[in-house]
Amino acid sequence: MPEIAEVRTVFLLDGHDAAQLDPGEPELLGRLAELIAIRKLESAAHMQRIGEYSSLLARAGGLDDDESGRIGMAAPLHDVGKVGIADEILFKQGEFDAGERKEMERHAQAGHDLLADAGSDVLRLAAEIALTHHERYDGTGYPRALAGEGIPLAGRIVAVADVFDALVCDRPYRRALTLEDAVKVMLRGRGGQFDPELIDAFVSELDNVLAAAARTADIDLALTR
Repeated sequence: MPEIAEVRTVFLLDGHDAAQLDPGEPELLGRLAELIAIRKLESAAHMQRIGEYSSLLARAGGLDDDESGRIGMAAPLHDVGKVGIADEILFKQGEFDAGERKEMERHAQAGHDLLADAGSDVLRLAAEIALTHHERYDGTGYPRALAGEGIPLAGRIVAVADVFDALVCDRPYRRALTLEDAVKVMLRGRGGQFDPELIDAFVSELDNVLAAAARTADIDLALTR
């Protein structure tokens, strides 16, 4: 089992300024992230990548370093609501039926509800991200069918980061796509699934995104030694 200091240092706050946080926040963020990793809801490397991709994309989209850093620290908790989803659904190897999909989609609201009344600005931002990172720019996402700029910017940013990482990583139901094919999928979602300006910014930052991905290559091994 990974030590809490390792979880916090290796992926949650790596590359971000812990001085932005109030006393006690780093440990709390780390413990929440450790819970996600222990339950195998997401890998440590995935959470690091989502944080780094989101921070990069926030800066490319015009946010200052402080706000980009906060998004980078909050983004790894985007799927924390999955702690409340039954294992038989969460770890199912095949496709979901309609009822199972509805239950899985409940994790967005559950993550928001878990974090929304926190005293921490970063945790409240994480609540917003948890709630909105499955919304779609065209209004066909969940849980609230928000559209366009009605979706908070942090949610729109993490939506791009999360889908890209899913495409280029192996999943139980499919093998990872090549980088070329993954970028094609992302571009097809421009203006439909994703904010078009953020997709343009993502493509412009692709070299930096790949460099961030390379830095996570041995994180999961380090945390399970």
